[in-house]
Amino acid sequence: MSVSNAFASGTLIIAISVAAAWGAFLSVRSAQRGPRWAQHHLLLAARVGVGAALAGLIGAALVDPAWLGWGITYVALVVSWLAFTVRRSLLRAAEMGLDEPLPAQRRQVVLARSGRALLAAAATVAALALVDLAVRRWIALADFVLVAALAVPGWMARRSASEAR
Repeated sequence: MSVSNAFASGTLIIAISVAAAWGAFLSVRSAQRGPRWAQHHLLLAARVGVGAALAGLIGAALVDPAWLGWGITYVALVVSWLAFTVRRSLLRAAEMGLDEPLPAQRRQVVLARSGRALLAAAATVAALALVDLAVRRWIALADFVLVAALAVPGWMARRSASEAR
């Protein structure tokens, strides 16, 4: 099956945006729910990533341009590797007795800081997306998907931090 380069580019950008959104939401939810929740979620995410990597390999064999499948495979393997690595670190921390949730005051600080960082990243990508919109037109819409993938969890973190006060 053959798809246009524009479609393939858009699909890959959406896959990258989904991966970025997952990482941002994971950070926020882990700060809210604690390391035990993160351990469970990371194992699930790693398994989904391996499945997505296999789907990407199949796509590389069946879809032209093949780089679309290879790109999805790469993104999925990076997500899986990160999930396995972070989970392994959390398990080591648990073995040392360091897997208790953060105290409320510390959790508030972490949520506020991560919310600011995510919102700053979203603002930066939004500014770049406006430039991209003038240069490459429609493909900049994918940039705005990434803005939302960063801004929504950033806003959630800031809201959680203010509710913890």
